[in-house]
Amino acid sequence: MLVAPQVKLSWPQQPLSQPYPRKRKAHGRRKIAAVGLIFLAFALGLTWTIQSVLLVLKGYELARIKKEIFTLQQANQRLELEVARLKSPERVAELATTKLGMIKPAPQDVQFSTALFKDNLRLAKKESVQPEQGKRVHSFWVRVGQALQHWLAVARPAQAADS
Repeated sequence: MLVAPQVKLSWPQQPLSQPYPRKRKAHGRRKIAAVGLIFLAFALGLTWTIQSVLLVLKGYELARIKKEIFTLQQANQRLELEVARLKSPERVAELATTKLGMIKPAPQDVQFSTALFKDNLRLAKKESVQPEQGKRVHSFWVRVGQALQHWLAVARPAQAADS
């Protein structure tokens, strides 16, 4: 049998501290840079995900508010129709005659005054009922009565012109 001669390989024996530090520093810097880039990519991905979730939540809130606005607008329209129905002159006249027992005045019962407001006010003051001694009339009700008399004085000549 043939045996191959043994070759002895020798490695240079140098202290391990000198040739490797530069490579280790460069390798350590690369590791730190790689970890930093991974962390930065993770942070950017997390930020993008949070922003997307917040955008979706705002979209849901916007849709909910739009639906609420639509519902409130429909309710407002229904209420406006109800107000118009309740204020209609036909309904008011019907309620006045049926529930309140009012009757339409006969033409001879209607009187129109062509006097000025001051004359009507003077007449009203003369004909006004004086309160009893123990009762106190509040100025609010006095002013309401005066405003009503003024309104009636202005409205009557307009009604006479229409007739």
